[in-house]
Amino acid sequence: MDTLLEERRLVSRVFRHWTEMSAAKRFASLDDIDPWLVGDDWANCVLIRVDPELDRSTFVVVGKNLLPQHNESLDGQPIAACPKEPLLGAILKYLPRFHRDAGPLGIAGTATHHGAPILFRAVLLPLSKNGACIDHVLGAANFRALHNGEEKQLRTRLQVAMLKVETGQIWSVYAPLLGGWMQAKVTAVEGDGATLRPTGTMQTITLKPSEMMRYPERYRFISYS
Repeated sequence: MDTLLEERRLVSRVFRHWTEMSAAKRFASLDDIDPWLVGDDWANCVLIRVDPELDRSTFVVVGKNLLPQHNESLDGQPIAACPKEPLLGAILKYLPRFHRDAGPLGIAGTATHHGAPILFRAVLLPLSKNGACIDHVLGAANFRALHNGEEKQLRTRLQVAMLKVETGQIWSVYAPLLGGWMQAKVTAVEGDGATLRPTGTMQTITLKPSEMMRYPERYRFISYS
């Protein structure tokens, strides 16, 4: 799992493209996601229009490598048309997070795709035309077959983590020296340091954003304030 999380391949390229397009604003927009810039990676991407009534959200386009069944298009179909078991269904169950205010989300673990067990890494990226309300979500996933017995050797427990630490986020932080779990608000992010203020105090703590995103067992994103 560590190897899968660290590899800089399809998911990293799509995330980098989204980051570049949202550099001057909080969210990239649908118009910023140019399929020619993403290139061949579109085969492993999904674009979803998010409806105010989440169940009415629809697929704009689903790449051929993510289709639950070969040669069966889901373009224009409601998300309910996707079975829950395949890889795409496993990713979709995190879509409700984007019905509210949310940042980019990374997911890694195991699933079943075309009837076979796989090891996957995925990203879900919010898109907004007005920079405030999320109207589309761009997803990307890469995967490979999970070999017999491999699940006993790898850390295959599903891991979900925020991919960007921003001012205004509320995190749950495990700090044994301060009494265990506590909630804290991100008040500033500068360079390789993030300043957080625990709830109910004026004191602050400084953490590394890279560690907050890498170790969900100690740092858990809750919401935006």
